[in-house]
Amino acid sequence: MNKNLKDMISASLNDDMDGFKASFETEVNDRISSKIAQKHVEVSQNIMQSDVEEAFSKKAKANKYSFKSSTDAKKFIKAVLKTGAKKTNIKTSGNAVVVKDLDDGDMGELIYFMAKDMNSVGESAAIENKKSINNLLEQLDTETKNILVNGIANDEMTYAEILDLAKELTDDIN
Repeated sequence: MNKNLKDMISASLNDDMDGFKASFETEVNDRISSKIAQKHVEVSQNIMQSDVEEAFSKKAKANKYSFKSSTDAKKFIKAVLKTGAKKTNIKTSGNAVVVKDLDDGDMGELIYFMAKDMNSVGESAAIENKKSINNLLEQLDTETKNILVNGIANDEMTYAEILDLAKELTDDIN
C-alpha cells in the first residue's frame, strides 16, 4: 500500500478531513501524472516507429523473391515491368528474381504484394531487414533510438551499417 493511501486511511480514522483531502488529491495527481507519462512514452514510441519505417522504406534497396518455377518468375518480371520498373532494376537467376534500386518505396511495396499474390516462396529481404531493425530498436533506449533514426534519415550512418548491427543483435538473441 502506498503512502498516500495510508495517509488517507489514517486521516479517515482520526476524523482529519483536511489531511484526507490533501492525501486524496496527492494520490489522484500521482495517478494522473503516471498515466500521462505512460501515454507520452507510447506516443513517442509510435512516432519513433513511423519515423524508422519511413527512413527504412527510403533505404531498402533490394528485394529477392523466389518462385516455384522459372515460368512463374518470368510472369512476375513481366508484371513488375508493367508497374514502371526498368529492366535495370531486375535481375533473375532461374526461379529467383531480385528487384533493386527502386526510387519509390510505394512501388517496392506494390511489387512485394504482387509477388505474394503470385505465390512467391519466402519473404522479401526488405521485410526481414525491417524485422531486424525493429528488433534492434526494441533493445535501445529512447535517446539512442533518436540518434539511430536521425542517422538513417540524414545518411550519417549507412543503411548497411545499421542493418549489419541489427542482424548481429538478432543472431545474438536467436
